[in-house]
Amino acid sequence: MRRRIGLGKLDKPAPSGGVRRYFFVLATHFWKMVLLNWLFLLFSVPLITLPAALCATSRVQVKLIRDGSCFLWRDFIGEFRDSFGKSLFFGTFFGVGFFVSYYFLSLSLTNGKTVFGMLFFACGMFVFLSVLLSAGWIFVLLSMLPLGIRDIFRNARALAALEMRRSMCMLCAAAAPVFFFTLLFPVSLIGLALPIIPLAQYMICCLVYGAVNERVLKPYAASRAEIGSDV
Repeated sequence: MRRRIGLGKLDKPAPSGGVRRYFFVLATHFWKMVLLNWLFLLFSVPLITLPAALCATSRVQVKLIRDGSCFLWRDFIGEFRDSFGKSLFFGTFFGVGFFVSYYFLSLSLTNGKTVFGMLFFACGMFVFLSVLLSAGWIFVLLSMLPLGIRDIFRNARALAALEMRRSMCMLCAAAAPVFFFTLLFPVSLIGLALPIIPLAQYMICCLVYGAVNERVLKPYAASRAEIGSDV
């Protein structure tokens, strides 16, 4: 007698999109997220390689979102190598931004509860959140689209302005692990063993992929189809 254990689950198609697909991919590939976390940490040990490791992490997750599968090591190391130069430029740019934010926030502490203290605090938080949001868009776009630095900047700025709801969700996803590791330091270092960073980046990748799919890929495919029908 043939066994039919789990036949219903195997025959059930994967959700095509939306929240259901988000959780489906997450549940199906959770252990890949765990391994991806260790890869990210390993390749981020020299701080200079952290931007490339973030791009590689994004590449793996975008493939999971789009295709439902990936070759973890091959996709990670391939993107790490290919995006190293561009990601280093962006990483340096954002590093300067974070330093400026830190400088303003330190000035707010030295000025206490004065008008200047509140002003420096507002400036520091504005720069910090702006850099965090820009990095969220740019590093995922860098792993998705074969564009130059100027085009990546331009597309990230346009999408961030057009997709305000997605931008706010991305900002929350990016800020959560930052505040977790900062406020609970050094106890929070234990959390590095958990896939906290890849899970936050997975949400960001879902949001960016959705925006790019709606604003760039679908219109491009439609225009190509119209051109083909006119020939």
